[in-house]
Amino acid sequence: MIDILLLGLFISIVLVGGSVFIGQEELRAQKSREEAVYAQAQLINGMNYRINDAVWNNRTLSEMLGAKFCDGSIKTVSSTSCSLSDAFYNETQKMLNRTGRTGYNYIFYAEGPGGLNFTACNLQPTVCAKHLPAIATTTVPYVCPDGKYIEIYYMNGLWPEWQTLPLTCD
Repeated sequence: MIDILLLGLFISIVLVGGSVFIGQEELRAQKSREEAVYAQAQLINGMNYRINDAVWNNRTLSEMLGAKFCDGSIKTVSSTSCSLSDAFYNETQKMLNRTGRTGYNYIFYAEGPGGLNFTACNLQPTVCAKHLPAIATTTVPYVCPDGKYIEIYYMNGLWPEWQTLPLTCD
């Protein structure tokens, strides 16, 4: 009789423990999906962000980056500072800070022809992109003023502030 009771207790513990584990995995998967959707929304918002001043004449961030890649005036941020004394970079970072999710780090990356790239981030600038839990990417075509056709690859990633991600790709 005691054997049957112990067997019943063991089966109950396994079933309850399994249900709790599965429930936690479902919550984690749901959170990852929400973060990926948010990263995509932030990328789209960022690329459509407009600066209305005399220099940019209400162009979107995507158009401004395209123009900078065309004329080669894009500046690359140091992988250790995550900041740049450049009005365009500061404006981009300010926009990302405004649209950023509270309690999360972000990295925004654009890569154009000739190995030129642009990165704006708030923390951990050298994180390996493949380790980001939530990432959004897109490629946007751009026609330069001289008629040259280029494509710019954009990436936006975000991760919780408490999480320190690997800096190098394996």
